[in-house]
Amino acid sequence: MMQSRPHKTYRIASKFRFSVFIILIISALIVGIYFINAGGVFGGEQPRYELVDIQPGDTVWSIAAEHATDGDDIRTLVREIRTANDLGSEVTIYAGGVLKVPVG
Repeated sequence: MMQSRPHKTYRIASKFRFSVFIILIISALIVGIYFINAGGVFGGEQPRYELVDIQPGDTVWSIAAEHATDGDDIRTLVREIRTANDLGSEVTIYAGGVLKVPVG
């Protein structure tokens, strides 16, 4: 028959240090969850978009020019619109479609 080893018992040497340890663990979890939800760890704030109905004669450039604010480089906004809508180097958009235009 196999001999069983005696169970090892643990004792908390300092209740104060144990309490501080538990508080630090809980705080770290709360801060971690906050950063994950706020996007602080995984890429920052999520972009916001305005949906724009494409009218006859519209181009990505004209839509970008309409939605650009003072000081914006229209070329940068055109690139962001193309990226947001997976247009790549596609230059033709069609009336009746919808484009996502980054705002903010």
